[in-house]
Amino acid sequence: MSEVAEAVKSAVLGSTGGQGGAQSTAGVMQASQGAVAGARINVARAGDIPDLGADENGRYGDDEIGTSGAARDYAKDLPLNPLTLSGMVSAQARINVLRRIDAGLLPTDPESRLGAYDATKGYPPGTVGDSVHNAIGTIYATLGNYGQEKIGRVFNSPEVRELYAEPVESDAGKRMAAIEKQYWENVRREDPNSPGGQLGSMFSADGRYKLQRLFGNVVPIFRAPK
Repeated sequence: MSEVAEAVKSAVLGSTGGQGGAQSTAGVMQASQGAVAGARINVARAGDIPDLGADENGRYGDDEIGTSGAARDYAKDLPLNPLTLSGMVSAQARINVLRRIDAGLLPTDPESRLGAYDATKGYPPGTVGDSVHNAIGTIYATLGNYGQEKIGRVFNSPEVRELYAEPVESDAGKRMAAIEKQYWENVRREDPNSPGGQLGSMFSADGRYKLQRLFGNVVPIFRAPK
C-alpha cells in the first residue's frame, strides 16, 4: 500500500487556497491515512443506502476472480512507480486520457473507472460531482484500470447521479460515500482476492466523506490549465 500512497501523492498538485502543490498533496495523504484508520464523521443522516452496481445476475465485479484473476488484473495494468521513467511516461499518458474525456473527445465504457470519471464531469467546485471527479481521476492517473471492477455502474446509476449537483459538505456527500463503500464491500465479499475489493473496502464511509471534502478543495494536476 505504500507504493500506491506514493503514487497518489504524485498525482495531485495545486490547491484552491494557493498554498502550493506540496501542501495540498500532504493534506491528501494525511486525509487518506485518516480514512484508512476510519476517522469518525457522522453519516447517520445519509439515509437508507441503495444496493448498487450488480448486473442482471447479481454480480458486482468483473470476471477476473480468485488468485489467478488478481494476478492477471495486476499484470494488465500495474500501479505506477512515479520515480521511474516508465512510470512518469505512463502517468502522462493517463493524464492525457483524462483531459480528452473532460473535453468530450473520448467515449468511455460506462461500467469502467473512466466511465465513472466521465459521468461526474462538468459540475462546479464544491459539489459532490466535482469532488468525486477529482478523486476518480487521481485514482486513474495512479492505478489506471487496476482494481476498477465495475465501479462505473455505481457512478452512472440514477440514484447516484442525482447527488452530483449537491454540495459535498451535505447529506448528499455522506450518502455518496456510503454508497461507494457498500459497493466495494459487496465486491470483496463476492471475491476476497479482488484487488479493487481489498483496496476499496479499506476506506470507511466516514473516511470517504472526509476525502471527498478534501478533493473539493484541491486541483489535481490533470485538471490544471494547459
